[in-house]
Amino acid sequence: MDEKGTFKVFSSIIKEIGITGFVIVVVAITFLVWGTPSQKREFIDCYILFKCQNPFYCAIIVACLVLLMIIGTIYYQKMLGIRKEENNRIGKEKSKWQALVLDKPLRSSDP
Repeated sequence: MDEKGTFKVFSSIIKEIGITGFVIVVVAITFLVWGTPSQKREFIDCYILFKCQNPFYCAIIVACLVLLMIIGTIYYQKMLGIRKEENNRIGKEKSKWQALVLDKPLRSSDP
């Protein structure tokens, strides 16, 4: 698969599950594939059963997830703004062409 195809696959996955979900899935798959049994056991003990002595690591993970959520929110707000602008542009263009065909101004889509 070439770079363009890989980018297309990753962008479609990000659109479906979001950037936070994508990062979590990539980290989980990497951990499951290349993690040793002792690392997996330690992870379960520390982060799922909370047997870890140092809560600093949990705070780092929570901070990273919050940062990813903020980045995702900013990204989706920008994408929503772009889509709204495009919808408005298409509506104005459509109204312009309808007015030209009907030879009279349309009032329904005036701001």
